[in-house]
Parts: sequence; structure tokens; C-alpha cells
Amino acid sequence: MRRTDNAANFHFSQSQGNVHFVMYPGRRALLQFDFPAANQKVSNRRLNHEDGIKFTTPVFSLRLFLADPETNHRF
Repeated sequence: MRRTDNAANFHFSQSQGNVHFVMYPGRRALLQFDFPAANQKVSNRRLNHEDGIKFTTPVFSLRLFLADPETNHRF
């Protein structure tokens, strides 16, 4: 996976701290990510920010913006 700042459609769901995220990046195959609550602060970290949510694992970081990324918000 490579770094991109391109916007993509996505589906986000959360239940009892467990997060499931599906991204639909245009013509490519969908990407799915799961962030179990049991792994928080062990193998993944979650940062809630007014502009969105950032998930960090040992392999990658994923930032979900709650607004249009064209606003140039950074967190």
C-alpha cells in the first residue's frame, strides 16, 4: 500500500469500540480495515480529533476526515 491524499468513498462502523472501515478507492478493489478494541494501545492506536480519526498500526496510518479533505486540515 502506498501513501495517497486522494479522497475515496468509505463506510465506517463502530460498536463497543470495535471499528470496521471499508474504503472504495475508485477503480481499484475495495480495502477493508478492522481495529478491534482489544488491540487498542497494544498493536494499534486511535486518536480522536475534531477533524476526524487517526488509526496507527506498526505497518500503516489511516486518517478519516469528517469533512472534505480539500480544507487542508491536518492532524
